[in-house]
Amino acid sequence: MRPIWILTEEFLDEPAPKMEPPGIDPTVDFFEEERRAVAEAGMDDLYNTRKPIAMEEENEIAETYRILKEASQKKRANNRENGQRLLSANGIPFEVKNDGAHLIITLMNGRIWDFWPGTGKYCQRHGIYHRGIRNLIAEIKRYWDYPELLK
Repeated sequence: MRPIWILTEEFLDEPAPKMEPPGIDPTVDFFEEERRAVAEAGMDDLYNTRKPIAMEEENEIAETYRILKEASQKKRANNRENGQRLLSANGIPFEVKNDGAHLIITLMNGRIWDFWPGTGKYCQRHGIYHRGIRNLIAEIKRYWDYPELLK
């Protein structure tokens, strides 16, 4: 069993021992060497270890991302055109929405697929999303080849 210490009046009346801080000379800069190294490296402070990127490098990075963004936009525009062309070539009727960004495919029995040709994303209305126009065409043809699936 642990002992229980009871504080008595005589113990409480004793003053607490004074802890004097060690003698520090306020005129001495202990971090002078570190501050000089930080200034030479061009860093903001001791904790910022990342060297600043030169403006030329930042411009190169921005230019690279701008080029990637333009290429991605061109690819999506190309996908929108080719998506409509492939659906038409396979005889699949569709309705164009939002300037070709969204195509709605409706079969005779009322089954509906939503297709976004820019990204290749499609789903049967209120179903699971899939990707790829070839997969979409194969799925629709499966319903045409096997009409019992349409029930």
